[in-house]
Amino acid sequence: MKIGNDESARQQSVSILDCTLREGSYAVDFQLPAEVIERILVELDESGVRFIELGHGWGLNGHTIARPGLVSDEDQFKLAAKVVRKAAWGGIGMPGVATFEQIGQLADAGASFFRIGVNITEIDSAPDYVTRSKELGLLTSMNLMKTQVLPDDGVVESVRRCESFGADMVYIVDSYGSLLPDDASRLIAAARAAVDIPVGFHGHDNLGMAHANTFAAIQGGATLVDTTLDGMGRSAGNASTEGVSTLMRKLALSSDLDNFRLATASETIVQPLERITDSRYFQLVGAFTGLHSSSFPMFARIAAEVGVDVAQVMERVSAIDPVSPTAELTRREALALKSGRQ
Repeated sequence: MKIGNDESARQQSVSILDCTLREGSYAVDFQLPAEVIERILVELDESGVRFIELGHGWGLNGHTIARPGLVSDEDQFKLAAKVVRKAAWGGIGMPGVATFEQIGQLADAGASFFRIGVNITEIDSAPDYVTRSKELGLLTSMNLMKTQVLPDDGVVESVRRCESFGADMVYIVDSYGSLLPDDASRLIAAARAAVDIPVGFHGHDNLGMAHANTFAAIQGGATLVDTTLDGMGRSAGNASTEGVSTLMRKLALSSDLDNFRLATASETIVQPLERITDSRYFQLVGAFTGLHSSSFPMFARIAAEVGVDVAQVMERVSAIDPVSPTAELTRREALALKSGRQ
């Protein structure tokens, strides 16, 4: 089982998994130039980050459901194989989008890990992906998106099932950016108590809690925490690599991270990138109602067409289906709101 390309990746009790090149690509509409990708890879590797995720924001085969990346997944993998000397690197994919052939291409290119992103209510779609990834010798994680839609006991049961599928690791994902620190530490601790595999945390910053939640997750026993340089990511973004690495150094959780070099990389490579605009209003409404940013354009469009307040529509929709809300459901609730029906 490959866990990393150097011994320190195996020994570090709490590690950063930087996903600037994958999660962060949302913020630039997936248009990261090759030279930027290479510079980020080098800086992360030389700064002591031990796990690096790259590829299209939507994961393997993501170009089929969103704008293609400026640099293809395959070419990103070649860059990583060329310049990464110390860190483990890998990719992510969603059942029904990523193909087994592409997971094989990831492994053949020299990747060490593969993460399976799946809604926590849809984990039955994942076992074959776990099996295939492990057959290829990849460290295999199941990332449980939209964790908040289940009560704690439901989350724990889902985590147990991930372990039974053969996953090497499971992630609690704050997809809506709506968790508070007590939530993050409680969920991580409950998951850790339920399984023998490591538990990780991926947070979003809709409520400005990404750093606090990441720290709380570490306190709860998280083994890996996701970050991006400058916090660049989808919608409100994520905890910043430079911020979390500084926190880890300050608390003596890691002596390997060059947090000031990471801050320099954030300031000189990532901050100058031209990013697409994102609505702070929707970030907050999404966190409050528990709805994912991928549906925000649909909510805005239908609310405007019907002539009702979008936040009220989102509240109604969330009470019915916070995981996969449809245009039909949204329009029905918007019309009901307009007519005054409960």
